[in-house]
Amino acid sequence: MSHMSGLSFGQPKLDADPGTRYSYSTEGYRYLQRVVEKRLGESLEQWAQKTLFGPLKMERTSFVFAARFGENRATGRNWLDRGQEYMTNAAGTGAFDQITTADDYAKLWAGMLRGDVLSPESLRQMFTPQKPITSSQSDPLVPKTQSVELAAGLGLLLQRKDTRWLGFQWGDNGGSMGFLLVDPELGDAVVFLSNALDAGYAGQAIVAAAAMTDEAMGWLGYDSFDCPARVAWKQITKKMKVDFKAGLTEYQRLLKEDKATVAPLSRNLGYYNKFRGDVAEAEPFYRVAVEQNPNDADLHEVWAESLKASGQTDAAAKALQQAKTLKANLAKENAPE
Repeated sequence: MSHMSGLSFGQPKLDADPGTRYSYSTEGYRYLQRVVEKRLGESLEQWAQKTLFGPLKMERTSFVFAARFGENRATGRNWLDRGQEYMTNAAGTGAFDQITTADDYAKLWAGMLRGDVLSPESLRQMFTPQKPITSSQSDPLVPKTQSVELAAGLGLLLQRKDTRWLGFQWGDNGGSMGFLLVDPELGDAVVFLSNALDAGYAGQAIVAAAAMTDEAMGWLGYDSFDCPARVAWKQITKKMKVDFKAGLTEYQRLLKEDKATVAPLSRNLGYYNKFRGDVAEAEPFYRVAVEQNPNDADLHEVWAESLKASGQTDAAAKALQQAKTLKANLAKENAPE
């Protein structure tokens, strides 16, 4: 339950010796589910409906997708606001198949904190550190950008706040995001579910509004919701959605004022226009991105595409040739001796 099985994220093989370090593993929970179901003599879904979801009136929650969920199923939205369908094939796997709503999930944690689900001793153990999480022991798949005292709990990760431990959990599928923060001592919890790629920013704002200062989001790699890059991106794309020229003007103004913040956005602003079907309009953004990353062959390729679309055929040919040269050089460097 503390993700210290040593099993790979999604394969039945060991990445570490069991019990030596925290490493998030869906495979570990698959094996745990098999053990639990054998002891129960029934499926996890059957037991959960009878013991948890039913008594807590969690009527929109299941580990198995059913037609009744279709009427209010949220569609995940990627960074271009395009829909991404998830969870239509949930088949009872405890590691990742739970379907729920924010209201239902809040009922679960309200019941937990009231003592309706676990005994006081079991709840205490859930929030008791099983093993510290340090930079050398943490999940290598998750970027760490902030220092915070962390530990593996039972089913949750724990972060220290003053003299006590808060529990948290997150989920991120690229077009949807969820976050949970629990303070067992105060009996408070925040449940946040969203169908947006950048929902981590809103999650931070909600946690802050609830006066539950949280450091885990930074540790997970999410920038602050009011960081300069986030603010600049919103300013540019908001204008660009209405009028491309206005968005480009805003980009150029911000680039001049704060190049260090805005220049790294150029690549994604190019893709933003390309994937919206505005290939030619992506050119000025790719041009800046190439200046920042002159040895990136892929960038030269997409820049060549946008140059061609905007009628700059000679410049497009040069950019494409540079992309080929960079790829050839990279192949030589990686060739076996």
